[in-house]
Amino acid sequence: MGFIPDMAVFVDGLNDFYRYKDELAFAYELEELFEMQNGSTLYVLNRLPLTRAIVAMKARLFRFFVRDGAGRDRWETPHNIEEITRSVIDRYLRNKKMIEAIASGFNVKSVFVWQPVPTYKYDLEDHLFNQLGFGGHSMSELGYPVMAKFVAAETPLGNNFLWCADIQEGVKEPLYVDRVHYTSKMSRMLAKCIFDGMVERKIIPSSH
Repeated sequence: MGFIPDMAVFVDGLNDFYRYKDELAFAYELEELFEMQNGSTLYVLNRLPLTRAIVAMKARLFRFFVRDGAGRDRWETPHNIEEITRSVIDRYLRNKKMIEAIASGFNVKSVFVWQPVPTYKYDLEDHLFNQLGFGGHSMSELGYPVMAKFVAAETPLGNNFLWCADIQEGVKEPLYVDRVHYTSKMSRMLAKCIFDGMVERKIIPSSH
């Protein structure tokens, strides 16, 4: 208790678009528990093997299988993707500013990293779990290119922002151990991107 670090590194991107409506992480689970307690017929039906099989099939057939803010699954191509993406980016910028203010108050350096995701600049032919679909993480496929343009437009994100989202481009091998989590090689690639970026920005001294 009472330990204050010299630096805090925040890795973002994947879950920002997954929960684009900014709902509580366990809102859906709490709703399920309430439905189960009340003997909801819908709750029981949703857990039948046949229902689960249909859900899995839809996840493969429909490109934009997304989960809404309340955690309910639905299949649609968002018509307001630009509005959704902009709201996610705006929320990220607000959070970044608040974190920076708090960190500064404790004399802690803050570094922000935009992480790689499988649906952006990665050949899904090399993704071992591509056939399962990406569920709510399909939103990243739409949001990441917009964020990339936002970053490339020299928008003032600060010296402490590192773009590592495209480090997997051109790498022809499996880099994920499930839908979205990295292999050890991919983790090392991301760590190197963060380290090199911090050295380049003179956030930390070079090891040489």
